[in-house]
Amino acid sequence: MATVLFNLGVDPNQWWTHEDVSYITLPRRFQSVLGILFDSRPRLMYPRWQEYMAQGMGKLTSSSPMQQAVDMGDEYVTYNDPTSAYYLKIVYSYLDSGATITFSATDSNNSPIYDPTGNSVISVTLPTIGSGTGSYQYPTQITKLVSFQKPITEAYLNLWAVNPSNSAQSCQISAYEPTETTPLYKRYRTPAAQYVQQILAMCKRRFVPFVAGNDDNSVIMPSNEGALKMVLMALQYEDKNDLERAETYFQKAIQLLNAELKEDMGDPVITLQMNPNGGVGSVPCRY
Repeated sequence: MATVLFNLGVDPNQWWTHEDVSYITLPRRFQSVLGILFDSRPRLMYPRWQEYMAQGMGKLTSSSPMQQAVDMGDEYVTYNDPTSAYYLKIVYSYLDSGATITFSATDSNNSPIYDPTGNSVISVTLPTIGSGTGSYQYPTQITKLVSFQKPITEAYLNLWAVNPSNSAQSCQISAYEPTETTPLYKRYRTPAAQYVQQILAMCKRRFVPFVAGNDDNSVIMPSNEGALKMVLMALQYEDKNDLERAETYFQKAIQLLNAELKEDMGDPVITLQMNPNGGVGSVPCRY
């Protein structure tokens, strides 16, 4: 687990219309939110189908009370989704000149955008530069980036949304790590979050596999050597089709991780919290 701090507020570089409902997008190395604080107060966490349940809160809007965060799924390829059309600009290092990037996008009618040859999966090659950083801007306006794929690169690849009416206005919408090839991020809907400056979330770490690339400074998760050793032994027995012994070593690895987690976590203190504006306050008097 790890704690992530989100600084909220409208970015002055965002020229597009502000979303009716705010959201937060988790970075690559985080899988889900386990607990969340709005304005230093704990809030409820709901699954993605909560808005559609008969006993649920219905569709969330900007006027919804700031009492919950709702799972929106993990199919998002950018941190921000502009709500008006923009030009997609890719900023890259000279070390990644010539890399081939593929992506798909939709227009304002939610229809696929096609390249000049009629393909909905668009392929571009980053122009060659001798030093510093370069950029490539796709000539067709898009409204939503649906998918993005890149090779292993030497440096970060940054995506920017450029205002079609004013090229001097642009805002970064994503930053891909060198070993990131098919980005997909988790997102949560946070109604009325525009009234707070920060959101603090306790998140579950995502397993990020190691690949051959610019990964020398990566940290192994988990870093418990005993648990890693047990898993390696379990895999050896699994390859030998000795599933009983493999399961034994897997369980030992989990025990070591749970023991380490217990040392790091304190005992929770449960207290009764009252909301004077909710629940019973809406029940009419009968006397």
